[in-house]
Order: sequence, then C-alpha cells, then structure tokens
Amino acid sequence: MEALPDVAVLATRLKNTLIQYHNLEDEKWRVAKKTKDVTIWRKPSEEFNGYLFKAQGVIDDVANSVIDHIRPGPCRLDWDSLMVSLDILENFEENCCVMRYTTAGQLWNIISPREFVDFSYTVDYKEGLLSCGISLDWSEKRSEFVRGYNHPCGWFCVPLKESPSRSLLTGYIQTELRGMIPQSAVDTAMASTLINFYGDLQRALKKKETCPNFLKSKWDEEPYAKKKSGARETVPSCYQKEAYKIPLRFYVQPFLNEETCSPTADLGL
Repeated sequence: MEALPDVAVLATRLKNTLIQYHNLEDEKWRVAKKTKDVTIWRKPSEEFNGYLFKAQGVIDDVANSVIDHIRPGPCRLDWDSLMVSLDILENFEENCCVMRYTTAGQLWNIISPREFVDFSYTVDYKEGLLSCGISLDWSEKRSEFVRGYNHPCGWFCVPLKESPSRSLLTGYIQTELRGMIPQSAVDTAMASTLINFYGDLQRALKKKETCPNFLKSKWDEEPYAKKKSGARETVPSCYQKEAYKIPLRFYVQPFLNEETCSPTADLGL
C-alpha cells in the first residue's frame, strides 16, 4: 500500500472544493447541451487545460439509493456502461476508500483502455449526500492501460422539496484521459457522455435487482436519515464486468486475455 496524504485532510479539502463549485454563480457557466431531462454546462477548469462540466437532472428515487448506485462498488460497475472493472485498494473510516477502475478500449481499441486510481469520499450534505473523488498519483502502473486523471469531481444528491421520493442530482466532472487523445476531443464528447450517464442510472434504479445483495449501504433505509456507525462491507477486490452486458453504443469491447484480463491489442492513444 502506498503512502497517502492525511485522509481526513484530503477528504475535507475535496469536500470543500466541490461545495465551492456548487456555489458558483450561474453566469460562470455556459450551456453545453440540454435535453428534456438533463442540462450540461461547462466552464474553463482552474485545475488543468480543459473544462469543468456541471450536469443536473431529476432522478426518480431517493438520495440514499441514487448515491449507493454512484459511489464505488459492484452496484456502480453493474450499470455504468463505460466501466469494465473496479478494485477497492483500501478502505478507511468515514466512508473513504481508494479505488482503481478501468474503462474499455474504444473504436476497435484504437483508443486504449484507461485506468484511474481515485480517492473517494461520501458525506452528508444538507438533506442529502455528496459523493466526491480525486485521482491519486499512484506509482504502480499497468502497461496495458493508459493512466487517466480525475481532477476534483463529485455528485450532490438532495431530495426535491415538492416530491421527496425524487432527487435532484448535480455532478461536477473534469477528466483528463491523457495518452495521445487531444483534450479538446474529450471535452467535445463529455456532454453526451454525461447525458447517457443519467439515462443509464435512471434505468438501473428502476430495476434495483441489478445491485448485488451483498453491497450493504452505510446509510439508514429511511430516506435522508443520518449515517450509521461502523464500517461498510468490503467490496470484492476484483470485480470484472461481463462483456456481453456492455451496450455497444458506447464502445466496442476489446478482446481480453483470459489469464490477465488485459486487452490483446493497444495502439497507445
């Protein structure tokens, strides 16, 4: 296990950064894409040479359930069509963990699979929850993946005042895929990717049997209750998505080496 910054300090700094994004004035944002259910805005990031994206839409479920489908675990892996594997490297108290996850190659693997190592933190926010994360400079790298980097990202989920059984989900995303892909290409695709994210999440919540029964929430069953004491159950260390479950509209699943779970081709983009 690599040495980490002080977990409490990192979690607090990350939470405060996301709250700062959440409190930005409306005029700071420019609409990037809008559908009937979801709106995507963007502004230049202060972290890197790309954009900070803001996504917002109403989800037909309570905040606890929505966040349980977003934060690290096999429930997230099961429905998120861009994610192929997820590995919990370290669990901490106060709902913190370090996770490593991978995304599939795209365009017949011309665009290489990506790997991310993120610190994740979930915390109460007003009547709802905030789940946020940031990539770590993890020295261990695997040659079959290009290491991507998530600058401070997160999802605020709060109940609608007029309809407490539904939630307003607001996300902030700023991702570097790195490799040879121009950041401008990533920024162009991000708005559509986020809209698809909302659609996939909404469908997953309508059929909650997709979330494995062994993934227990740290939050009470009653909507918007405060969290329980005690650690969350450990997620299996290597959870691999079956290729046939991945919708082809997002990417073409690369051929995998059955022994290493790694792609057999990589052109390095």
